[in-house]
Amino acid sequence: MFGPFRDELEFFRLLEDKYHSGADVSDDYHITEVDLRELLSPQDFDLLVRLPQLRHVNIFCNDYTEKHLLRLPKLLTSLSSSSNSISLQAIGKFCAERPLTELSISGFTGDSMNPENWSFLTEMLVLSEMDVECQSLPAAYFSSASKAPTLRKLTLAHVEHFDRQAFDAVSGESPLQELAFFDCPGVMKNDLSALSRLKQLNVLLFVRCGNVARCLQSLRYTDLTYLLIEDDEFVSAELELQNFPSLRTLQLNRCKVTDADLERFSNHGPLRHLTVHNTSVSISAIVAVVEKNKKLIICGPEDILSAWEGRHHKDWDPKYLKE
Repeated sequence: MFGPFRDELEFFRLLEDKYHSGADVSDDYHITEVDLRELLSPQDFDLLVRLPQLRHVNIFCNDYTEKHLLRLPKLLTSLSSSSNSISLQAIGKFCAERPLTELSISGFTGDSMNPENWSFLTEMLVLSEMDVECQSLPAAYFSSASKAPTLRKLTLAHVEHFDRQAFDAVSGESPLQELAFFDCPGVMKNDLSALSRLKQLNVLLFVRCGNVARCLQSLRYTDLTYLLIEDDEFVSAELELQNFPSLRTLQLNRCKVTDADLERFSNHGPLRHLTVHNTSVSISAIVAVVEKNKKLIICGPEDILSAWEGRHHKDWDPKYLKE
């Protein structure tokens, strides 16, 4: 017996029906992941923390407090929390006691600019992916995050203010491979040149961060293979690709891209995929480029296909072009 239930599958149905809480079960019917969208009763929460195969918890409800957080199983490997009743200090304590490989936090209380509140990151020995959404971040955050020994993917969202010279604290020993900024206007106010220390970085994204073209001029990435920029203010004429000699994929969506920019980018030898959704690039310019560069796949502004189903020189249909 599992509490008042015959097994975990029956408890799974309770989570789905009574609490409208999403849950995943493995092939042997053990519950492995739970979405907490409503507050469970004390009795049901007691059962939740006893689930033997539970590894992933996503907290979407502000009714969950630090007391709930710290009672979650010690074997959790993934946490996503947006509760504004949980402090950053409590999250640090929680992480120090569990083998988390994925961590996503937002809405937390506490001073995000206090260096001590981020020191727990250096002790997360198996953390591979981290998402952070908050208003401000100190230099100490980048120092601690870049020293996490297995962190491969880092996403920052809605950061309006970075500590002065925040990126100077990035460690050159970081194993980080993917770095993404979403809605982070604070990026424009800082010197990004220190990010060049991230020698293993091969994916870089800027989404709705403003015209970061001049910031990118200070970066040098030998191994960067993927660059995505999406912003109405981004001026592609200011982007130079010689700093990224291994770049194979370039996505410039909703950016200020001209036919001349397209021609210039197509001359970058390693480039194999170029996406220019929602730009003013003309079909005729794309036709000319794909005829010239047989190895390049382009997804243009008129395409409704995904970035990886763009138009290759073999795919152009003359009948389509006349429509």
